[in-house]
Amino acid sequence: MLNFEDNCKLWFKGNNAPAAIAEVSLYGSASAAAYNNLTSELTDILSEVLGISAGRIYVKYSEIEYWGMGGSNF
Repeated sequence: MLNFEDNCKLWFKGNNAPAAIAEVSLYGSASAAAYNNLTSELTDILSEVLGISAGRIYVKYSEIEYWGMGGSNF
């Protein structure tokens, strides 16, 4: 699932130059190396597609133990 908010001002390091925060919810857990790889890939994609400097892109992860859909949990 993706959600984009157009024309949203995000202040970072004292200015509102283009910036982004990606929030990733992960069912279960992953290794530090997997998180590093995903952060690298997400940063590259956001930078290329949105034209945002890699130094102004943050990625936040949440590990989810239980996730439900369609009336039951995975």
